[in-house]
Amino acid sequence: NKISILQAYDNHITDVFLPSPSTVLHLGLGYNKITHLNQLRQARESLLSLDLSFNNITDLEHVVSELKSFTSLRHLFLIGNPICLLPHYYKAIREAVPTLTLLDGVKTKKIYDDDAEAAEQKRESEKEESSAEDADKADEKSGKGEGVDEIQSG
Repeated sequence: NKISILQAYDNHITDVFLPSPSTVLHLGLGYNKITHLNQLRQARESLLSLDLSFNNITDLEHVVSELKSFTSLRHLFLIGNPICLLPHYYKAIREAVPTLTLLDGVKTKKIYDDDAEAAEQKRESEKEESSAEDADKADEKSGKGEGVDEIQSG
């Protein structure tokens, strides 16, 4: 009996106790009364997706400390918690969990960086092509201009 998806939304839950080792891949605990993450440690190796949105999580330092050990986590939802209002929330979470690809429903910085790098490479390539075309056009214009000058002067 392995549980891979556990959802318990809007149940006034304050504490979660998972079997050790846990086989849970997705844990959906949004809209509860959870204040800390230490009770989720048993799932730190298996958990791919964690939804703790709209709880009462207030201690960013604690969350960062706990999340560092979640080695497989890809999706994390903390939106609606007081910690989301802190100025360095996004950066702190991203640094704590470099494996994330989605934070609060938004692609994480790593993906944005990859996209930005690809876009920059494309722009550079287009600039090079444009520069080569401009040079060809300039050569054509200067060649035509010389021909006109020669005709006029001759």
